[in-house]
Amino acid sequence: GVAYRFNEQLSAGAAITPLFGLSHMRYTLGGVDFKYRLNGPGIQGMLGLRWEPRPGLAVGLGMRTPGRVWMDGSMPLGGSEQDVDLELEMPMQVFVGVSKHFGERLTASLAGRWTDSSSFGDSMIEFEVTDAADAPFVPRAKDEWLVSLGLEYLCNELLTLRLGVGHANAIVGDKGVSPLVFDTQDTRVGVGFSLNLDPWSIDFMAGHAFRGSRDIGADEALILPGRYSIDGQVAMIGVTWRH
Repeated sequence: GVAYRFNEQLSAGAAITPLFGLSHMRYTLGGVDFKYRLNGPGIQGMLGLRWEPRPGLAVGLGMRTPGRVWMDGSMPLGGSEQDVDLELEMPMQVFVGVSKHFGERLTASLAGRWTDSSSFGDSMIEFEVTDAADAPFVPRAKDEWLVSLGLEYLCNELLTLRLGVGHANAIVGDKGVSPLVFDTQDTRVGVGFSLNLDPWSIDFMAGHAFRGSRDIGADEALILPGRYSIDGQVAMIGVTWRH
């Protein structure tokens, strides 16, 4: 990635991101055991602008370009094997956000993100022999909309505290939900801190995704009707050296 500051108000950046995809699936369909592992390389890019119309107020706009991951593998079939392929379309994303300083210590940020995740429905898992089992990577996929709010408080020159919350809609359509592929509306909260040990800084964040559930009726279920639920935790640690 590269970045350039045109002046005190405007900066821009761009990056090319190499990707590596890995999918390991195992299920039974029509009395046939499907067990395969797909992997392969991919690529995607990103562009961004930051504009500071006045001190203490910054606006950001970013775009992740459409990308692609080329994955392949094989699975046992009778006494032989068949090839399995997936060209995974990585969705375009658009980000927008604004940050405002309140005094010397507090900063608040509001951000939104749109993801063209419906493109996952155009990415087909294709089988060499049992082509009747071909299926989209995410059935009935829908676009995702996310909104988030962040707060940062500078305690002193050593310690900065952070708090964030975000909410996004589910991207798997009701008629695409199965035990293999499902999600729910996603609400998360995260807390973290940064230690400034000049020229080093250490960042840590821990978050929780609240439990979400979906009731899928027999007339909508792709495979199995019922209640689907999910929750989880996330953690991040980063180390930065500035020269």
